[in-house]
Amino acid sequence: MASTSVKFVRDILKYLVEAKGFDRVLDKVKIVTAGQGKCVAEMVIGEEHQNKGGTLHGGLTATIVDGISTLALMTHGRGVPGVSVDTHVSYLKAAKEGEKITIDAKTNKAGSSLAFLDVQITNSAGELIATGTHTKFIVLPRPIEEIEETVEEEASMQPKKNDILRALQEDETEELLQVLASDLPSSAVIYNWIKTQLEWAKKLPEIKVSILCPEDGILDGTVVAFVDKLADGIVFGAVYSMEKEGTKLRTVLSESKLIPWDRLSYFSGVIERHIPICADAIRQVGLTPVDNLYVPCFMHYIAAEDAAKVEVPEIPPNVRVGPLDTSHVGIVCKYWPHYSPEDLNVVEKMIELNPSCGVFVKNEDGSEELATMILQAEYGGLGILQTVPEHRRKGYALIALRHHTRTLGKAGINGHCHVMVKNFNSIELLKKSGMKLVELSNWVCVKRNAN
Repeated sequence: MASTSVKFVRDILKYLVEAKGFDRVLDKVKIVTAGQGKCVAEMVIGEEHQNKGGTLHGGLTATIVDGISTLALMTHGRGVPGVSVDTHVSYLKAAKEGEKITIDAKTNKAGSSLAFLDVQITNSAGELIATGTHTKFIVLPRPIEEIEETVEEEASMQPKKNDILRALQEDETEELLQVLASDLPSSAVIYNWIKTQLEWAKKLPEIKVSILCPEDGILDGTVVAFVDKLADGIVFGAVYSMEKEGTKLRTVLSESKLIPWDRLSYFSGVIERHIPICADAIRQVGLTPVDNLYVPCFMHYIAAEDAAKVEVPEIPPNVRVGPLDTSHVGIVCKYWPHYSPEDLNVVEKMIELNPSCGVFVKNEDGSEELATMILQAEYGGLGILQTVPEHRRKGYALIALRHHTRTLGKAGINGHCHVMVKNFNSIELLKKSGMKLVELSNWVCVKRNAN
């Protein structure tokens, strides 16, 4: 399997431009994304890139077609660069100094001996500047691991880390999210968890979000993530792997020294096949999983485009629907059956930073009280759907759920929710709101202060 690591492709390009060959002319090219036989790069046209007419030189355009399509090929199949057999470039529009161009290269087909590649070069307005085709004879049939090692040695890259996991950089996290998006809805928890916590980190400089993957884990979505300093002395986490057997996830949880097990409170919304893996890892480090804190849940899901179309029920005349504010923290905690004191700060941040929805009932004296509440939880899913006892069985939960689902959908957020398997009323509400059952899930919790 070929590497799709952006870092790997950048390392190759760095090695090429720092060598003494002609590829040095690509020194201003910046790799944006790479993987699965594709490569996208950008370059701002400088004075050194121009012909006598002051526009991008055709020879450089041809070199870009050659070089970037080769990088695309190296993320496909066995990861070999090959030897050029034929190159064709069509020049469609001039590009001047200072313009940013985007190079989009992809592998159309790679057989046992020949690879066929396509390239499009566009300007910032999306207009085609040039197109190219590139045919390569595939040589050097070495495993991709050997090629990566060669590139690292020759380019004098940083030495390999001792731990099986490493923290992703921002561009790598975006690549991981693209991979996880391809596995929705099963990956809904980790996908929304990462996006939500990274947004929180922008507004809460005191928290630290870590997204960890093995060196070759981005392609199969193997990830361990956790957030620190969101609550005093504890860490919240999430895990996932697209690998069905779970071998890689089991290995990284067992061998990595980067996971703060001694402060871990729980892994959120773990899907069924990963639950025993997480529980075994907790036991392996001498801690105890709290198997019965939550009974199994059904995870439900609705895509953002469908959520945005959810119809909201008619609002009774004495009712108002609107967001919660931090003055409602107390009542949310009071009626949330799984609340514990360590969750107080988390609930505050849910209300402060995430979308929420409350159904408020107007009293005769003009005051109003919160009857039903629902929040987007810290893991990115819909959570804490609760109705105050005296206002139950009035349809307020359905009003809140549909309003909140629609709000998230219009914001481009996929909706997911976890409901205990025997909570038939809530399961029916989710069904009425367009959510579909995906699979079993659970919160894998650590018993605090266990021997």
